[in-house]
Amino acid sequence: MNTQPTKYPPGSLREFATLALPLILVLLSGGLMELCDRLFLAHSSFTYLHGSLLSLYLIRVFQVPCTRVALMAQVFVGHQCGAGSYNKVGPYIWQMIWFSLLSTIIVVPFGLLASPIFFKGSSIEEVGSFYFCTLLGFNFLFPLSASLSAFYIGRGRPKMVVISTVAAHMVNITLDALLILGIEGWIPPLGITGSLLAKIAAQLVMCTILFCYFIRNKNRTTYGTNQWMLRPHLLWECLRIGVPRSFTSLILLAAWAATSHVMMNKTEEHLLVISIGGSLILSFYFIPEGMSQAVTTIASYLIGAKKYVLFWKSLLSSFIGLLICAFILAIPLICFPGHVLNFFGANIQKNVMLHTVVRWTWLFFVFQGASCLILGILFALQDTLFLMWSACFMWITSFLPIYLGIEKWNWSPDKLWLTMACEGLLLGTIYLIRMNYILKGARLPKPLATHPSSDLGN
Repeated sequence: MNTQPTKYPPGSLREFATLALPLILVLLSGGLMELCDRLFLAHSSFTYLHGSLLSLYLIRVFQVPCTRVALMAQVFVGHQCGAGSYNKVGPYIWQMIWFSLLSTIIVVPFGLLASPIFFKGSSIEEVGSFYFCTLLGFNFLFPLSASLSAFYIGRGRPKMVVISTVAAHMVNITLDALLILGIEGWIPPLGITGSLLAKIAAQLVMCTILFCYFIRNKNRTTYGTNQWMLRPHLLWECLRIGVPRSFTSLILLAAWAATSHVMMNKTEEHLLVISIGGSLILSFYFIPEGMSQAVTTIASYLIGAKKYVLFWKSLLSSFIGLLICAFILAIPLICFPGHVLNFFGANIQKNVMLHTVVRWTWLFFVFQGASCLILGILFALQDTLFLMWSACFMWITSFLPIYLGIEKWNWSPDKLWLTMACEGLLLGTIYLIRMNYILKGARLPKPLATHPSSDLGN
């Protein structure tokens, strides 16, 4: 059986494109889904738009760290496939499935404590709290879909992830259209409640499709996907690497939530800047996210095959892909920002400051995207403790200047996105220096040890 992720030379642009494009298409549908959701809510009520987006920033503090832990399974899958130990893949995925379900015990109590602190006194307190608390109860679905996706992505076979995700997002967009604005005489407009119902239904569809194919007979025989038992030693092996990664996301997202809180409690113009900019970023950030996952898969294979020399080639290929996408995005975001704003309503198209916001989001894409690609390699190198500590710098490089600028120095609201773009450039430089340090032999990782078949119920 071929152990390479693709048929192309390791680290090549063709290999990267083969792995990244399906993931980008998967996440593209997610970006379009989020954009459609925001547009429907904007045409229903800007209060719903602000409330849902600010709630999303807070829910991601709980959702993304769990998802990051679950996605670490793709590293273990890549390592085991690179070593030719296919029957040891299934048990790793099952540990992350158990983790996803058990995460509710921690996530819900802390989320319920955070909600009143975050929204108290704001103009969107009622709407935001309702949206956040409802999603919080279904938070486990997001790491669950990530756990199941890792089975396909880690083997370089993302086709089923593409199918399930596109199907789920079509469900979401369709229900958004039907439920948020309603159909006169048939369905009453449900507003933000319709958005919630659509999002939860879509996530259930995705998890169901992925799980049904995960437990097929062929996968049970080849990858041991019938080995469903909770195995503490394997769970700990995943958590040992995944939890520092999740703390990295937690620190970064907590800093962003704090930044959002600063903007939320200022003027309506501040709310508009963070809502429009955030909506745009959520609609196109799928590109570096998909590329980063592809880089992690390639790097994990290279570790399993002990081909460390190809890491730089792989990173260069990913940078070329990012620059191509940046050039394409520059056409609407840099050249025609007014046309982009028109989608949110003709009444904001003439807002000059929002034109600047749209252009700053392009710069954010370039710098944060490059940082995300290097991050994908560092995750594969299992350098999660360093990433956790380096994430603390975001409080100094982004939150602190934004807090001082907005609260003390009366910056215009659009400076938020310029500051975030510069923060991506700084973090990306730090990550690149760290990657170079590791690859020079200072701390090269060892391929994951293979466990005796008896430990995995072979």
